[in-house]
Amino acid sequence: RKPLECDTVLQLTASDILKRISSRTGLNLNNIGVMNLGRILKKYQFVGKRGKSSTKYEIAELNAEEVEKNYKKQYISTQSNLSF
Repeated sequence: RKPLECDTVLQLTASDILKRISSRTGLNLNNIGVMNLGRILKKYQFVGKRGKSSTKYEIAELNAEEVEKNYKKQYISTQSNLSF
């Protein structure tokens, strides 16, 4: 996510971000995924600093508690929108 003032800012390339996601989730990610992530980061106006061969984006890494809280919030809102 975009870093807030109180967050520790990480400067990572799209490839590095996907490596972190892959190592934690076991998902197999490829070069197309790296290009798509770069486009998404630009679309949502993440701060990017251009280097010689790549762009490093400023991000804040979510901890396990934040991920679980977001998942529960999303799951509950999805369930409440279902009507039978």
